[in-house]
Amino acid sequence: MQRTLAEKIFGIARLDGVIYVLCDQSMRVLAFSADTYQRLPDVDVVLTELQHPSDMVACLLYQRLYIAECDDSNPGCVWQVDWLGRASNLSSADHLLSF
Repeated sequence: MQRTLAEKIFGIARLDGVIYVLCDQSMRVLAFSADTYQRLPDVDVVLTELQHPSDMVACLLYQRLYIAECDDSNPGCVWQVDWLGRASNLSSADHLLSF
């Protein structure tokens, strides 16, 4: 029997051999093999501060995921996620990135 996500999906990005799926309810990024489409449970990224994801892209040059978050209270927030699953808010005062 095939398992389903049963969540809203806000973004999909591929980085090297991994497909990342940005989900709504769990505030996590799921990882799947790009070759077999099997779930890679050890690569999941949990973003506890993420509240309203809107999209996700991958950067091959820096090997990072970038997740956009947008709502009325926090417009234009961008999260950077490295290959170890560490997230940082690029919209804080010490960064220049905004949209």
